[in-house]
Amino acid sequence: MIVTSPDWKLKVGFYGDDYVLWKIAAYDHDPFYPPRWIITANQNTPAEIVAGLTTVLARDHVEGEQRYLSGPPYYWADGTEPLVDSGWTPAPLDRPTVEFSSPDKQAGLVIARAVDDPHAASRLLWAGPGGWGTHVEITFTPYTPTHLIAATAAAMVDPTPVTRALRQIPRQLRGLLHLTPVAEAQAPPPRAAAATARTTAPGSSTAATTPPPATVPPTPQTRPAHRR
Repeated sequence: MIVTSPDWKLKVGFYGDDYVLWKIAAYDHDPFYPPRWIITANQNTPAEIVAGLTTVLARDHVEGEQRYLSGPPYYWADGTEPLVDSGWTPAPLDRPTVEFSSPDKQAGLVIARAVDDPHAASRLLWAGPGGWGTHVEITFTPYTPTHLIAATAAAMVDPTPVTRALRQIPRQLRGLLHLTPVAEAQAPPPRAAAATARTTAPGSSTAATTPPPATVPPTPQTRPAHRR
């Protein structure tokens, strides 16, 4: 499935059962030209991280200033501020490459400081141990705007809890996470339900069990819980 902006300058592709599940691209001209930049995310990438990126991208488009086509990082560390603020530290892997590592060493950002191919990945944001079902990979090509890299990094380190069914969490990851059971809603005791039925006026059962929308307090939207 591919979703495009009205002017075809942005494309978001969802590839169903591929390893590279998401491809997001921006175009200087029209979609028949090569994209200016591409971001990919594999099938293990939490939806909250993709949403953190696409929310900023959509806002850029609505504001109409084409910020999503702004310049790439000027300095190799640009866009890493959310990681540094969360305690990630840089270390040189070899002369042209630097990696930022999370405090628990379970996530990192690899930056290639010199990439000649504009369509090759120059940054790799990863998390989790290696493996088909456990390793998160997000790549950025060299001309990806700095603020989009930062938005993705901020979503990666966001400590807000996320909700997952236990079966969605691979066993080898459970020891790395803070898991808190969510209590199920309790049905009213049978005697209380019978009392309610006796005191409900005939013909008003729908109103009693389904209050008008105006009387229902809004439910706050919370991001589900999963430590990244």
